[in-house]
Amino acid sequence: MISPQHYEQFEIEPVEFITQNRLNYLQGNIIKYILRYKQKNGLEDLEKAKTYLEYLINFEKEGKCLKTGENSFSWSKKKKKG
Repeated sequence: MISPQHYEQFEIEPVEFITQNRLNYLQGNIIKYILRYKQKNGLEDLEKAKTYLEYLINFEKEGKCLKTGENSFSWSKKKKKG
């Protein structure tokens, strides 16, 4: 198993926590960047977490992706057709 140094301080790696709790992509990235910011990229990682948090907030408020404008329903329909 890959175990980057910046996660070694934690009892459970973020990927394990994220998958065991069935978090979505946005939630997972928020967790990942928050946990590693002190050991890896500092403020850059906090900014990344903030970006994903903004995407998640927008999705919860508007029901669509801030970047693409897609909502989960139309994405699900497209995915099933393909």
